Amino acid sequence: TDVTKNATRVSLSPTGKRIILEARGEIFTVPAEDGDARNITRTSGAADHAPIWSPKGNEVAWFSDAGGKGYNLLIASQDGLTAPRILSIGESKMAWEPAWSPDGKLIAFADDKVRVRIVDVEKGTIKTVETAAANTERGNMGLVWSHDSRWLAYTKTGANNFRQIKV
Repeated sequence: TDVTKNATRVSLSPTGKRIILEARGEIFTVPAEDGDARNITRTSGAADHAPIWSPKGNEVAWFSDAGGKGYNLLIASQDGLTAPRILSIGESKMAWEPAWSPDGKLIAFADDKVRVRIVDVEKGTIKTVETAAANTERGNMGLVWSHDSRWLAYTKTGANNFRQIKV
C-alpha cells in the first residue's frame, strides 16, 4: 500500500542519503535519490511513532507498543536488517519528542506525565530530570541538546503562565 500521503515526522539522515518517516504506525526509510524504501518496523499490529536518526545516521530510534506491554524505546540499524534493541521507558505510558544527544549516548523525551526523561542508550537506565507545569506541554517542549551533549534545553510554563527556556 502506498502510504506516502500519510507520512509524518519526516527528516533527512545526518548523511543526507536517506529520509525517515512515520506512516500509519510504521517507520520507513526512503532514499533521497536512488534505492529502495525500507519498512524498519514491519509491525502492522503496533503503533510505532516518533522516529529519529542517531547522530551518525547509522541507527534509528522510535517508540513502539509492540508486545502489548506499553511503550518502549526501540533502536535498530538504519538498514532494517537486524532486530531492534528494546529499551524500557520505565513507568511512562506514552512518549513524545525524542532527542538524541550529539555524542550518541543519551535520548531525551517527554512522557505522559509531562516529565522530561533521559535514557542512557548503552546502559538502558532512565532518569527524570524535570516535570513540566501543564499537561498541554506534553509533546511541545522543544527538547534540544547542546553541541557537546552536556546540556538539554526545553521550554516550560512558569508560575506566571509564560513559557520559559530551561537548561
